[in-house]
Amino acid sequence: MLINLLVMPNSINRIVTLAKTDGKFVFIACALGGFANLAMNYALSIGEVSRVLVIIESFLIVTLVGEHLVLKEKKNLAIKLVAVILAIMGAVLIRIG
Repeated sequence: MLINLLVMPNSINRIVTLAKTDGKFVFIACALGGFANLAMNYALSIGEVSRVLVIIESFLIVTLVGEHLVLKEKKNLAIKLVAVILAIMGAVLIRIG
C-alpha cells in the first residue's frame, strides 16, 4: 500500500471513485483474481512446478497478444515483442532444463 501511494500519489481517490462507479466490475475482477490465485496455488501443490510455472508465465503472452488484438494497443510495441520473445525463451529453457 505504501509503495502504491509513493508511485501513484492520487491512487486512493481513483480507487474509491472506481469502486463507486463500477462496483460490480471491481467485485467480479477481485473474485476472479482470488479464484486465479487459488487455482495457481492448487496447481503448484499437485503438479510439477516447472510445468505449472510455464503455464503461469504464458499468461504474459496471452495478455500482450490480447491487448494488441482486442484493444488495438500500439504503444511500446517493440518492448512488448521483446517481452513475448523472452517469455517464450524462458519457457523453452525451463522445459529443457
